Amino acid sequence: MTKLAAAALALLGALGLTSCTRSTPAQFYLVDINSDHQGQLHTTGAAAQPGGKLPLVFFDDVAGTCCFVPGAPVKGDDAAARALTREGEESHAWNGRYQPAKKRKDDEWGGIAFGFATMQAARRIDARTHEVTFGDGAPPVYVRSCTTGEGMRIELLHGAKDAKPYADYYYSLGIDMEPDCPDMQAE
Repeated sequence: MTKLAAAALALLGALGLTSCTRSTPAQFYLVDINSDHQGQLHTTGAAAQPGGKLPLVFFDDVAGTCCFVPGAPVKGDDAAARALTREGEESHAWNGRYQPAKKRKDDEWGGIAFGFATMQAARRIDARTHEVTFGDGAPPVYVRSCTTGEGMRIELLHGAKDAKPYADYYYSLGIDMEPDCPDMQAE
């Protein structure tokens, strides 16, 4: 077993997700990385501290990469400034460092990425959707994203064509932008 797989399984266990036929999807996380590869990992729900090198996928990339290494929890005003939110769940964040396996094509800034504890691979299937497969034999998850006027909407789906997500998140980017969410585009 690779160190990455062992770390992912340890995180999975810490989150209480140990079955290969899990009924609860793996913990979703979002990573916001700046130009010097420092960043923050955001989760909702359980406050279990992620450990080890975590796999991730940049929203603007076609496949997954490695790795983000979380460190100390984010506290105070920094925690409230940018948070991944999901209705009815607490938000949690950790500072950390992006340690890319290879240099990205356009590396003048970091970017926004996502991941799951036991993610094995990911591939972009259209402009807004990635298919994520898992090393524990669980069915794939589809991650759909779009931008609102000030942030990102992220939806997790069981099927690529599902109309309704089983989980949805919002991440404030703190800047104004042109929305590309289908329900927000001007007609």
